[in-house]
Amino acid sequence: MSILSRLTPFHGPIVSVFDQAFVSLANFLTGVLVARAVSQEAFGTFTLLYTSLVIVSILSNALIISPMRVVGVKHIDNKSYIYNTVAIQGILAGLFALLAIIIGLVFLPIHIVVLFALSLFLYQLQQLVRSIFQTSIKVNSLLAIDASSNIIRVALLFYFLHADQLSIAIALIALIISSLMTCAGFIWIRGNPEHKPIKLQQTHQENWQYGRWILADVILTVISLQAYLYYAGIWLDMQSVGGLGAMQNLLNTVNVIQIGFMAVAIPMARTKLEKQGYQAWKRWNFALLIILPGSISIILGLLSWYSSAIMGLIYANKFNDFAYLLPFFACAYVLATLNTVLANAFRTAGKPSLGLHGKAGSAGFTLLCAYFLIQHFGVIGAVGGIVLSQTLICVVYVSYIVAGKLSQANIDVAR
Repeated sequence: MSILSRLTPFHGPIVSVFDQAFVSLANFLTGVLVARAVSQEAFGTFTLLYTSLVIVSILSNALIISPMRVVGVKHIDNKSYIYNTVAIQGILAGLFALLAIIIGLVFLPIHIVVLFALSLFLYQLQQLVRSIFQTSIKVNSLLAIDASSNIIRVALLFYFLHADQLSIAIALIALIISSLMTCAGFIWIRGNPEHKPIKLQQTHQENWQYGRWILADVILTVISLQAYLYYAGIWLDMQSVGGLGAMQNLLNTVNVIQIGFMAVAIPMARTKLEKQGYQAWKRWNFALLIILPGSISIILGLLSWYSSAIMGLIYANKFNDFAYLLPFFACAYVLATLNTVLANAFRTAGKPSLGLHGKAGSAGFTLLCAYFLIQHFGVIGAVGGIVLSQTLICVVYVSYIVAGKLSQANIDVAR
């Protein structure tokens, strides 16, 4: 068998990794450039805004994108299904944007609130567009769109930093422009897929039937993990939030591998289960379990070893006081990657409800212990809480596998 034929099954994931490289690099540079341009406290505010944007995207992902990647694979070339999915996403994005305005006006200037709400709306549509290309395995087109939109975003930020005018508002405008470019590229490239009428309600019901379990899953995950940034802002100060955000931005570079590979690996896993059978699905997931956590462990190990030098170089010595925490934060990211692979094995097996026990226990731990950890140990307690939460989730997933929940006898392909 030739090398090319061996690599063919991985073509989609490999191109998707390159695509995610542009996105993750742009996100990373956005954080770095804003951190260099504004005060530590202002960067803390930007960190909370960007985290809120990501959290809302995760919630939308649960209801629309994740179901599309699994149960929607059979509809992905149908114009009606695409239109319905975009319509549902638009409605949901509009509701989230309205909620952001109502809450944001309590804490922030009105121009920041309006820009954030608009970026929130467009970012959700951008993520849907990217996922449509990924699910239909048209990653070459997505790579072209993401490369151009993110290059423009970073170029704008560099320009305004050089002009000494970069601010939170300018950063939000750059995000808006990037999202608009991706959506415009989708309209231009997508063309006219096959048209088979599907009612909007049918699409919603299919998504909800599968996505409700993922929604519960991600809500518990947000409470368990993302909430620590908000807790730090409430119980410590915005400078601490900025420090946590700076570390998080650096460690998020591993998303090049994790998100890029998993975006295509998930629908491919489901396709293998349906068309090639259980053993092919099992081998695929086992390969992911070895490749992803292993690769990310090596990368984060290197970042941790040189944490002080890297933090000082990237952030112009603004956040050096937090560098000692980077190795501990890195442990949480390795565990998160392992949990991501395990969670998606359950999801593609048609068992998205499993794992909620671990997430519920982790969320309960956070609600009960976060105040104590942060009040007594400061940012160390926040990072430690995140590591413990990921550990609890991992233990539950492994216990389900040991109990045989992913055995061939317990998986119904028709689900």
